[in-house]
Amino acid sequence: RMDRGWDLLPAELLLDIFSHLPTASLVNVTAVCTWWRAVARDDCLWREIFMNEFHSFVSTAPVCDGLADEYGMIKRGCPSMLAEVVDDFYYELDDVAFSPQGSFYAVSGKEAMICVYESTTRLLIEERDLQASLGWTRVSSLAFSPDELCLAVRGMKRNGKEEVATFEICIVEACLHFICRLPSSNCSPWFNNNWILSNEIYPMNIDSQFVKSISHLQLYKRHSSKKEAREPKILSLMKILNEHEEPFNFLISPFVSRRFRRIIDMAREAATEGKSLSSKLNELDLLDQSVNEETQMDKLKQLLDRDERCFPCYISRDCERGCSCECHVDRDEFLLIYGRHEDEIRSRICLHIVDLRKAIDDDEKKEKEEKGTVEEPTPEDDLYSYLSRQTTSPDHEIILDGRLLHLSLSPDHRYLYATVNMSPRSVSPLTEIRSFDLQTMVAERGLFYGGLAPFPNTTTPTAANEAFLFSSTDECVVVWSRVHHGPSLTRLSHPHPVRAVAAHPHAKLLLVAGGQQLHVWMPAFSS
Repeated sequence: RMDRGWDLLPAELLLDIFSHLPTASLVNVTAVCTWWRAVARDDCLWREIFMNEFHSFVSTAPVCDGLADEYGMIKRGCPSMLAEVVDDFYYELDDVAFSPQGSFYAVSGKEAMICVYESTTRLLIEERDLQASLGWTRVSSLAFSPDELCLAVRGMKRNGKEEVATFEICIVEACLHFICRLPSSNCSPWFNNNWILSNEIYPMNIDSQFVKSISHLQLYKRHSSKKEAREPKILSLMKILNEHEEPFNFLISPFVSRRFRRIIDMAREAATEGKSLSSKLNELDLLDQSVNEETQMDKLKQLLDRDERCFPCYISRDCERGCSCECHVDRDEFLLIYGRHEDEIRSRICLHIVDLRKAIDDDEKKEKEEKGTVEEPTPEDDLYSYLSRQTTSPDHEIILDGRLLHLSLSPDHRYLYATVNMSPRSVSPLTEIRSFDLQTMVAERGLFYGGLAPFPNTTTPTAANEAFLFSSTDECVVVWSRVHHGPSLTRLSHPHPVRAVAAHPHAKLLLVAGGQQLHVWMPAFSS
């Protein structure tokens, strides 16, 4: 019988035959027998498929155990089935956001309405009318605390001023407990579980072509009771010089790569000593004329990525035992990220490493000391140089050729996604999404192909989960593989213009707000 010989065909012959099959046929032959299934799942066959479909080379599967499983996860796990349409809202929806671990999600709408839901059951916890209770005219943003116990809602009061209202989520009573109101301007992300970031803008009262305003970033303490809220704790974080437009889209990442932090530490140390960064790198004694530049760079990367030693330890060839430098002191560091517009065709992404523990210590010292005098300008100072000394410059900047529309982070906070409008530089206007690795601070090589059409609005909602990246264009949500990039996997159509998208950080669940409806998308098949 012919079927007795199928298991005897050598792997080399089967691989040669399978390499000529289309993807659908390659999947079908896995059902013939156990031997064919094992051969058809060989990574060498699927590398070519990934190259053809995603235009990227992969040596091993970054998410699953094998490339065949990786391909199946992408195709079968992509949210493509409309599971539910929540249409009992009587107001237009503006925003939707998941909590960091996906336990809850919140929806905001016109006339300052908010709703908070439990994520697994999608049951409503409570709906609040902030126009009636707080006198707001609209809700600007929603942000859950990292521990998912609180929700910060930023909104506009009737007098035109912004403020933040914090609510505690009570699961037992299935309700929201109002805690306090805090003044805020332009941003309200949670810095950590205890502090909320605020950006106060101070316009220049003199006409200057170099300086438009100054941003004062402050932290407001999260209060556990209304009694504590009567005397809010405010921590001054930094002042930023605004040469053009004001900063926007503030993000906080608890991930600060060792390589980036150590380079910044060396740059700060070099500035203090009046040296260049190159001279500080030379102190690491990596220069060797017998090896090429690429080998020296690899040695430097390995040096910066190591855990057990700091720079003084490397230089002295000693270990961290007995070393009292700040590298071995526990840090409470965060990466502060925001965008800036220089003009219609150029933008910047600014990044600061913020040591929260040091900021708190410095603030306590200022409270104990007498109020100092303001530094007077020197005769050689112009306005720009004088203000530059009073403000904080970014530790790193990423220059973009195009107008930045939106910034978002991956669930693990290790990748940054920038939506950039290329219209001024392109004959056929498109909006691109670019990915940056926060470990190396460089753009990833892979591209998200199939650029988005021009947007009728100025903001572009973008969201990401562990496997997929989502963005919207008018009445359509575009889905890509977050890891493999390449062409879009699918486009999800909606009857109304999309106002916001939110992706569950772990489950393959997508929420899309548009009109008076909330669309819930899930995979058509179990992954």
